Amino acid sequence: PIPIHRIPRAAWSRFSEAAAAAMAKAGYEDIDDQNANFGDGYFAQTLSNDGRQRISTAMAHLDAGTRRRRNLLILADTEVIGLIVEGRVVSGIVIRQAGHAETVRARQVVLSAGAIHSPTILMRAGIGPADALGRLDIEALVDRPGAGRNLQEHPSISTSCFLTPVARLGTSTRRHSHVALRFSSRAPDCPPSDMHMIVVAKSAWHPLGQQIGSLVTWINKPFLRGHVELRAPSPDMPPIAAFNMLADVRDADRLISAARLMARLLASPQIAAVGQQASASSYTGLARKIGAQSMSNYLHDITGQRDGPTVGISASIHSNEPTETEIILELFRLLQTLPLRGRLLLLPVANPRAYAANCRFTPVDELNLNREFPGDANGNYTQQLAAAITREFLGVIDVHLDFHSGTDRPTVDYVYIWNDEKLSRSFGSTVLYRPRQTREGTMFAGTTKVVTLDKRNIPVVVVELGGASSIRRPM
Repeated sequence: PIPIHRIPRAAWSRFSEAAAAAMAKAGYEDIDDQNANFGDGYFAQTLSNDGRQRISTAMAHLDAGTRRRRNLLILADTEVIGLIVEGRVVSGIVIRQAGHAETVRARQVVLSAGAIHSPTILMRAGIGPADALGRLDIEALVDRPGAGRNLQEHPSISTSCFLTPVARLGTSTRRHSHVALRFSSRAPDCPPSDMHMIVVAKSAWHPLGQQIGSLVTWINKPFLRGHVELRAPSPDMPPIAAFNMLADVRDADRLISAARLMARLLASPQIAAVGQQASASSYTGLARKIGAQSMSNYLHDITGQRDGPTVGISASIHSNEPTETEIILELFRLLQTLPLRGRLLLLPVANPRAYAANCRFTPVDELNLNREFPGDANGNYTQQLAAAITREFLGVIDVHLDFHSGTDRPTVDYVYIWNDEKLSRSFGSTVLYRPRQTREGTMFAGTTKVVTLDKRNIPVVVVELGGASSIRRPM
């Protein structure tokens, strides 16, 4: 079964708490459990989560035991491009892997490709509305006028505000949706409890998104009815999915009403105390560009008033060492008010996936990022990440300061001396460490120095700060 989890209220952000208080002030009740009380009210949002991570259908049902079954074959990176129809019986499928088509025969075929691609696959095989298929010169083996009809979606609208620092999500939980509201639009002909609003404590993964809180409302019981139709018989031509989002005026009226409710909540004293500059928001092309997971979006770029060198500071290459990340973010805040010469590139989280899981190695491939430089743009995830960091960061800086913090070991507290002893001594560490190629265990292949020191010979310092589990003193 898929586990259901709620974020404990003690871990809610101040923005989530303020939103719940604003909902209560507006007259909505705390109904506690949305799956036990089906009336209007606010509640801790239920999530398909085990308390550590989101659990997808595949993670829940395709566990290790299931994957070992002899009668189960899972084909990744595979596309179904057609059905084999003999008479009026579907006897198999045609798949495509790495550009090659292959036939798979079966006694029984279960088609479950989602609301858009299930009818698409059927219609390409001649199972669908005969008149529409005929216009594309597809022989109608079975006339099914309902194939591709009755497509439904939840129209939504959102508003956002800039969060004060104390109201942001912080590190108490990764999940950004803590509280939600079910309410009735009371629009004519509309059923009760037809609307759903969630409070989003972090609107995107990147530094800007962490400073934006949002309210998002959708229609849980829409009247819209859309359809899916083929553009062409070829599986290389995607279908048309026409949702007809606001074709029914009742849906449009309810979104207008929802926007007004969200505006009132954002203007309430409870939220206004922690959120500023509220406005309507949407996932525009600019937001999509900013949200793309590229190296430039992970970097903080500060350019001074005068020319000078480009200094790069990186952290969390080993992502179970969060102390140095906090130091870089604090440095970023401090430098906003100070004069600067040259350019500063700050990379506070070099390996975001590992950082989110508090792991030294990347969870998706179990590789150590600091053994994969200069990387491989065509390799696995960690190798691609190393290649991106090499291209966008290590390859453009003039000086590299690489911060580590020895996991949870306070004894790991020293500064490496590589090729600039004066720079290494400037950190004031009582212990300086000079690695030797002849000493086993003191130098490793695939670290950042492969790019910065061995290839480019720029000044390099590696700082071990000692103890990552807590910050015990100002850094």
